[in-house]
Amino acid sequence: MKDLKGLKLAALYGYECLMAKKMGINGILFSFVIKGEGLEETEKALKKLVAFHWYKLIAAYHGFEDPFDRRVVRAYWTGNRYLRRIEKEKGFLFPFHNFTILDSIHRSKTALSLIDECKISVGQVLETRGEDLIVEYYPLIKRSSGLCLADFTEKRVIKKGFLKQVQKGDFITFHYGIARERMSKVQARSLWRRTQDSLDLFKELRS
Repeated sequence: MKDLKGLKLAALYGYECLMAKKMGINGILFSFVIKGEGLEETEKALKKLVAFHWYKLIAAYHGFEDPFDRRVVRAYWTGNRYLRRIEKEKGFLFPFHNFTILDSIHRSKTALSLIDECKISVGQVLETRGEDLIVEYYPLIKRSSGLCLADFTEKRVIKKGFLKQVQKGDFITFHYGIARERMSKVQARSLWRRTQDSLDLFKELRS
């Protein structure tokens, strides 16, 4: 039996990513998240995204049959107890989105602002303005030691996106300027820590 919540979570975070845009599948993902339409078409589309490779890796490592199991998908995008460094013969893999994007971005010398767009960010809502949200978050910055999360917050306007109800003070995730989910304060801190740990690990591996 397919894990519909896992598929929905994968579509929620896969929507508007660079590959989804390139392949023209954003409409498929959006319809599935909002209306639950097009199950088979959505699954087929999600299997074309890079994230599916990481779902399969996490699932195999923990013995899950379904790569779209919600626990697997959650581990990759925002982290949970199934997020582990996976040991390999010549090192290890860390199947967490905010880590996996770093190497490909580094090799392509992508601008810092685009890296910040691609990562899963967590912000706190300061104000709602129609379909927009004003949030404060910790941006990605570059120092002599490498990439890190700033020790200061910045304000940013993002789209309300998939959040039907949101209010001042809420913690939310956003990706490519679009809100995805509400989170508890504990979950928000956990995602922030995992992101900083990923940046520290990347610097360690590049040194």
